[in-house]
Amino acid sequence: MFRGIIPYSCLNIDCSWTDPFRAIKRVFYTSESSAVLVRRISQLFPQEKNVLVTISVRTAVDLLLQVLALPAGSEIIMSAINIPEIVRIIKIHNCVPVPVDIDIGNLATSVDRVEAAITPKTKLVLVASIFGTKNSLADIAKLTKKHNLILFEDCAEGYCGNGYSGDPNADITAFSFGPIKTSTAFQGAISFIRNEELFKEMETLHSFYPAQKSRVFLKKVLKYSFGKLLINSRYINAAARKFSLKFKIDYKKYVVAMMRAFTPGQDLTIYRSQPSKAMLSFLLQRIQTFNEAVFEKQMENIRIGTEVLESSGLQIPGGNGPRRNYWLYPVLVDNPEEICRQLQNLGIDAYKGVSQLNVIETEDAFHQKPENAIKMFEKLIYIPMHKNIPPNDIGKIFSMVSKVIQDN
Repeated sequence: MFRGIIPYSCLNIDCSWTDPFRAIKRVFYTSESSAVLVRRISQLFPQEKNVLVTISVRTAVDLLLQVLALPAGSEIIMSAINIPEIVRIIKIHNCVPVPVDIDIGNLATSVDRVEAAITPKTKLVLVASIFGTKNSLADIAKLTKKHNLILFEDCAEGYCGNGYSGDPNADITAFSFGPIKTSTAFQGAISFIRNEELFKEMETLHSFYPAQKSRVFLKKVLKYSFGKLLINSRYINAAARKFSLKFKIDYKKYVVAMMRAFTPGQDLTIYRSQPSKAMLSFLLQRIQTFNEAVFEKQMENIRIGTEVLESSGLQIPGGNGPRRNYWLYPVLVDNPEEICRQLQNLGIDAYKGVSQLNVIETEDAFHQKPENAIKMFEKLIYIPMHKNIPPNDIGKIFSMVSKVIQDN
């Protein structure tokens, strides 16, 4: 702790200080072909067939919608929280996003809600595992099979090691390795496509995309390396926050904008590239060296600390789920702006809008509004709590947050 500043951010660039240099090295020298690298990545997972590596999860969603070529006005049922860009991609394909509500306790979308939202226009169900939660899709999968619908599991925030490749009941599961995701490769996504026909069509279409230039990947590595200095260097983080407090600068606004992998609102061609060999080689290295035992221990440290907050009466979205990996750490409070202000005065980098995640709006009066999701976002703040915070500091942060909550 540095003179009143607790030097951790809500965001975390999850790599070592030497990883950016490894990535840069691959920009200038990668001997293996893209096909070999993709095959080696595939072989690291239990389901080693039908694996598609793309530059982002958004690329996988766009590929799927191109392959399906759905009629205009087709409805896509979505769990009610996702990033706006996924919704935009769906609308560009002339489809209608239909949000279904979640349960705050486990962040799951119930099969009953999905069934109530199905109409003759429904073609696809997209379920997002929010904040690293995992919930079974077995019941929803039975429903989608009954209605001949595709089930897409958006696990962008859920990577936890190579032993887990998503819910086997989903037709597609996609994981992200973007700049603020677990075991970041600064870019990239891995999709497991269990529908053989879909895989062949998506892979074929993807093969016609131009390869992303290595210099594009290099720019991302340099950009996020600078971001890592601001976010993960304890001394620089403390100094930047002291400077921003003194001059009343909202530094987090700039950091959040910097961490975006893509500028929103652009043409979909920004997603229609194959990964460069440099990116594939670095992604391979990142998942080869991921230590699941260490990761689980880090998560357990946070789970133990979570009990302190819950004993204060604080609600943690997803806290009742069967499994939780803490990628971002959200909490619900009755007066979020005031709580954030008090925590920031204590040196804790609490923030209300650190993530792009938001509630998906209902398009018409026929479909129900996602009331739980709306209420959750009204009370939602994020606190700095992630796998790279030392155990002693985890306890201090949780104790300080707990005291502020109890005093209010």
